[in-house]
Amino acid sequence: MIEKESGPMHATVLLANSALGDSTGVVHALGLGWSHTGTPLGQSAVVVFLELEPHEQHSAHQLRLELVDEDGNPITFGTNGVDGDPAPLTIEGKIDGLVRPGETACTSTSHAIAFTIAAGMPLSAGTRYEWRLDIDQSFLARRSFAVVDS
Repeated sequence: MIEKESGPMHATVLLANSALGDSTGVVHALGLGWSHTGTPLGQSAVVVFLELEPHEQHSAHQLRLELVDEDGNPITFGTNGVDGDPAPLTIEGKIDGLVRPGETACTSTSHAIAFTIAAGMPLSAGTRYEWRLDIDQSFLARRSFAVVDS
């Protein structure tokens, strides 16, 4: 939870086998809520549910989702595209906090977002990993999972 001047923003991070967001803000997910997986990781999804308070709805918010190991070290997967060095598995973007039609600025609004993670990530068995969510450069939520022998 982030403490803001007028109250907290809330978030929940869940893991799924697959997920897809639609234009109405609904996420359709299969295999939602897992906490153990094999290696290499199959295609999966990270689902983020954000609840914005009225004072947070009229501004954009920076989102950062990062995969780290049990010691907090960033996990690399693929290359950075510039010099071929390994790149940390990080998703960054902007969330528009505008009020949707039919909603008023006096009630909280929910935003559901799904991120697909490509198959093939070679994670180490016997290790815990964690997806960490930052909003506006402040830690907000996490979801951990364990990798077991396949």
